[in-house]
Amino acid sequence: MAYCYCLGCSQLLNFCTCKNGESMKPMPPKEAKRVIATIRKLTAEYFANANKKYAVLGVSGGLDSAVVAGIMSGIKSIKTIGCILPCHSNALDERLADKVITKFKLQKERVCLDDVYQNTMSCLTTNLKNISDDRIRIAQGNVKARLRMITLYHIAQLTDGIVLSTDNLSEYLTGFWTLHGDVGDYAPIQQLWKSTEVVALAKALGVPKEIIDRPPTDGLTANGKDEDQLGLPYAKLDPILELVDKYKNSIGVTSTIANKTGETIQAIVNVSNRVKSTEFKRNHPKILTREDLGV
Repeated sequence: MAYCYCLGCSQLLNFCTCKNGESMKPMPPKEAKRVIATIRKLTAEYFANANKKYAVLGVSGGLDSAVVAGIMSGIKSIKTIGCILPCHSNALDERLADKVITKFKLQKERVCLDDVYQNTMSCLTTNLKNISDDRIRIAQGNVKARLRMITLYHIAQLTDGIVLSTDNLSEYLTGFWTLHGDVGDYAPIQQLWKSTEVVALAKALGVPKEIIDRPPTDGLTANGKDEDQLGLPYAKLDPILELVDKYKNSIGVTSTIANKTGETIQAIVNVSNRVKSTEFKRNHPKILTREDLGV
């Protein structure tokens, strides 16, 4: 049964009689198949134009990398290498990643980064004082992400390949990703909403139900559930993000968004602030133009 999130009554329903009536509807199966075919066509063309035959993909055991793996498995002109990169990781992550690679018949590479991470952290000593435990935890998670990206780029260099990104639009707008840790060369699903579109693609591709139903995690920290870090589950976050992005740079729309989504003013403010505070990531690197410099 297909469900949608009603912006009027803030519930996941298979139908909605709320008078406010706005909803963020799931992508229909037929549309999901069309989008998959379009991504495959555009990706094949991009790789052909770049004269590349290899794609390098980090497979985490999560939904996004599984969807990208499924998409790439249907492109005969590209050989995709699925990389499992444990770094003091949950054993379940590796089991599910292996399941994805096997299902979609990708070439498998496994590189354990446990010792590399420990050695790296032992070298990263500073004289900085009064750093919060939470900030330290996030920084350590970012080191793991960047070590994985170094590995992916090393494999891409060896194969003359292209590194794939697995971020979705929900993560992109909230800055819920690591600079130089999650961003590759080609991003096939970065403009798709997590709750309504990425999930639809996963079902159309036949991603294992165990992965679709699994609570999203960052794979970097012990308590890495996305919902805990973002403050809301994607089913509630995405409708807010859609409206925040729609009304960006407008004045006095917080209450409007709150009314439409049924969320509190504080929740809308929190999401808006997160989008604003991570704008530098989406404008990275910031380049001073010749016009800026007056030359």
